[in-house]
Amino acid sequence: MARAPNEKQIVAKELFDRGYKLIDISKELDVPEGTIRSWKNRCDWDGKNNSTLQIIKTQIKKVISIKLKLLSVIKRV
Repeated sequence: MARAPNEKQIVAKELFDRGYKLIDISKELDVPEGTIRSWKNRCDWDGKNNSTLQIIKTQIKKVISIKLKLLSVIKRV
């Protein structure tokens, strides 16, 4: 089970959502900029981590491929 984010991480996310730069968040919270960047990436603050979407797209491609194969078999019959 994932650990709950600490208080500074929650505040950092709020500042990021308000448009603060990572370096400014770092200075404000007295946390290394690399840590802020790590939180941003791991918690997908900017919504770029769309692994679920990629999995769905892959599954759709597989289903389409199977349907096309079935159609070709049906056409032969």
